[in-house]
Amino acid sequence: MNYRMKYATNRIRFYDMFSWWMFIWFILYELNIVKYEPSFSYIFSIIFNTILTIYFIFTTNVKRINYKVLFIKLFIWFLLDVFPVFILYPFTLNYSTLIVNIIVFCVYLLFMNINIVNILRIYYTSITRVNNYTFKEYIDYLKYFFLYT
Repeated sequence: MNYRMKYATNRIRFYDMFSWWMFIWFILYELNIVKYEPSFSYIFSIIFNTILTIYFIFTTNVKRINYKVLFIKLFIWFLLDVFPVFILYPFTLNYSTLIVNIIVFCVYLLFMNINIVNILRIYYTSITRVNNYTFKEYIDYLKYFFLYT
């Protein structure tokens, strides 16, 4: 199967999602390469993704939800956004950490703007994709996502 042809029209690259930025930042922090932890970003991300997931579940016809795909999506979310919180806990919540978190988020927004990426479309597509694919198609999409982006 040619993953490029099938998934290029709905292309979301890994660096379009702020979770990946935070995860890379988390790894750099854990390796003591970066001084400031992504704690505020993780707190915001968990709140945002929880609200988005609850909204999706309650606004979607229950019979249409592909629970296998939703489970994989939640598992990836757990690995990227929730698991690092347990490693980072207790947080260093101070003014300088907050400022660095805001700066990184602004750099992300600037990067998306320069690359003409509609952030709202990215997150909407990301959550609604759960219903657009069968389990096998979603696995194929993830292969494409990780191999070709």
